[in-house]
Amino acid sequence: MTVKTIRCCLCVDEATRKFFWEAMVAYTLLVNHLFTEIAKHPQFPDWQLKGVVPRQPIEELIKEFTTTNPNQLPSRFCTSAVLMTQYVYRSWFRLQKSRRLRLKGKQRWVETIEHDIELARTTNFSYEEVCSKAQEILDLAHRQGVNSRIQRTPRKPKSGNALLGFLLDRFDNTNHPLERRAIIYLLKNNLAISEQDKDPETLAQQLESKKIEIERLEKQLQSQLPKGRDPNGERYVASLLASITLPDPDEIAHADINLSPLKEQKQVELFNSLPYPIIFGSADDLIWSVESRNPASPQTESTTKQEPTRVKRRKKKKKKQIVADRLCVRFKGLKNSVFKIQCDRRQLPIFRQFLTDYQFHFQTPEKERFSQALFALKSAQLLWRPNTQNHRPKSNSAEPSQSLEEKPWQTHRLYIHCNIDTRLLTVEGTEEVKLQTKQETLKTLKGRESLSGEALEELELTANQRAHVKRLQSTIARLDNSTPSRPSVTPYQGNPLITVGISFNLQTPLTACVIDLQTGGTLDCQDAKQLLTVKNIRVKRGKRSILQLKLSNWRLINKLHFRRQQNLLGRPEKYKQGQYKESDSESSLGLYVERLLASRLVRLAIKWQANTIAVPDLKHIREILESDIQARAERKYPAQKKLQDNYARQTRTALHRWSYNRLVQCIRDRASREGILVITGQQPSQGKPHQKAKQVAISAHVT
Repeated sequence: MTVKTIRCCLCVDEATRKFFWEAMVAYTLLVNHLFTEIAKHPQFPDWQLKGVVPRQPIEELIKEFTTTNPNQLPSRFCTSAVLMTQYVYRSWFRLQKSRRLRLKGKQRWVETIEHDIELARTTNFSYEEVCSKAQEILDLAHRQGVNSRIQRTPRKPKSGNALLGFLLDRFDNTNHPLERRAIIYLLKNNLAISEQDKDPETLAQQLESKKIEIERLEKQLQSQLPKGRDPNGERYVASLLASITLPDPDEIAHADINLSPLKEQKQVELFNSLPYPIIFGSADDLIWSVESRNPASPQTESTTKQEPTRVKRRKKKKKKQIVADRLCVRFKGLKNSVFKIQCDRRQLPIFRQFLTDYQFHFQTPEKERFSQALFALKSAQLLWRPNTQNHRPKSNSAEPSQSLEEKPWQTHRLYIHCNIDTRLLTVEGTEEVKLQTKQETLKTLKGRESLSGEALEELELTANQRAHVKRLQSTIARLDNSTPSRPSVTPYQGNPLITVGISFNLQTPLTACVIDLQTGGTLDCQDAKQLLTVKNIRVKRGKRSILQLKLSNWRLINKLHFRRQQNLLGRPEKYKQGQYKESDSESSLGLYVERLLASRLVRLAIKWQANTIAVPDLKHIREILESDIQARAERKYPAQKKLQDNYARQTRTALHRWSYNRLVQCIRDRASREGILVITGQQPSQGKPHQKAKQVAISAHVT
């Protein structure tokens, strides 16, 4: 499902903002309490194995909390607390499970590679014998149906986890020296047959990098449970007092006390001070309406007509088009509060579609209503954000303490984040979702879609199961009902044999290659500079030459890199002098460049009629890069911690520090507008940028 999140500001009076701030602070304290109590529950280990916390124990904890707490929360807030707790712990369980699996896999890899030293001493096999045996193992993996994604040349992509697990299991189950040497050879060479063995120094650095990754994962597995937020500032004060508290003088008199920890500088733990957002899990939790604006009074119009015309002619300003109606939203359980939508004009058609869906659904008879699975809106969150446009008094104002007396609901504004399925914004996408939902529902019913009430009673089902079957039957019936009108868009039709592969590098943001999957050839290859170069400029403008105009977009990358280095090096000194001012200029410029790169990349895909865009898998890339930098530092300056830290710091500063995840998200957003599918492939650690891009494209399409 193509899910996209849009946000807008909500306009409401100050009294309502005060009520929601105070209620959401109490709601945040409830969520913090649930985080703590769930971790103490005796069934917590069982929930961790299942990966989810049931709803019933959370509701019981909420009842206990509300009976002892004087602040009465709306029922909608309690429902959101259940969803928030389940969401946070589900994410935490998944993260811990992923860390444990990664740790186990890396430990097995290191142990297997370390056996190579012992086997090399006791055996005397030639390089050709090891390669021949390695090829036999790869052929065996293919015959057994292992999803290997394997190729026989070093310029092909890495294999997936299936082949890696197959090799590690086979290494543990065999005692044949040649077979073990062949498996180690494949593990050292990215699960492929290489023309020459890996350099010992490169292998030693890779082994050291893996050991550092293992140490970091072990520390991360010992991380604490979800801590929650601090809307009242109580946790920050407690952490600050704990950091400045000195030991008892009587204890200092003892000679065995260790004073070295007291001399170390420790950063005070900072918590998020904003309340948790309120989660609305379905589209019918939001009630949409329209409020008409007040037209201009006749007296004002006549006064304007009687004004004398000026002799001096002024340049006419383009008048803003005033929307006749204003969208409003209310929330189920909080219907007395009406919020006015304040969104961008590009988002206005989407919010109008929410209104159309809601009115069309609830104004038709119940039996003729369409399924809520076809609502464009899927879920929403109500949250607070700082008001960056707040007009604060100047420094020479007569009341300089006015900003200190402002309440948090005055310095913050309410926003709503709406999660939508972009396919449901068009007629063609709606039909696709309708067909997909019907197939999934029929598969879940397992032939019980035509059973009536009496037939269901004869089945050995619980009351909840029978209710679930009836809901699914109602969903199938309502999928055939008419839906509100939506615009028709001709879908993009690409060539399934053409794809665009992307590789990310530390020196350049990206390199794109257009690949023909049938022949394996490269049709076109462009780096970031070629993508951003404007080719249709023929005349210079002012003092800027044609070359300068063509490379104006490319120079934004150098400008961004220079600005990031300046901020990184100058921020600590400005902090010490009290001259640092927070600015979003770096982030805004970076986002603009990333959107520009994504637009040019999609333009390249459309030019070659590419069906897909393959991006590298960025999972754990931060850990991999950090471990690689630390391994290089330790090999360059062994047993010299200070020099290692300086080398690592200089290396990080020299890099462009590109936000790869945000760049990939920009590519996905831009490609989804044109109907181009973005898939994920594996990027090798070695090779030239265009070779990596080609391998990413091929690995993403290998099944």
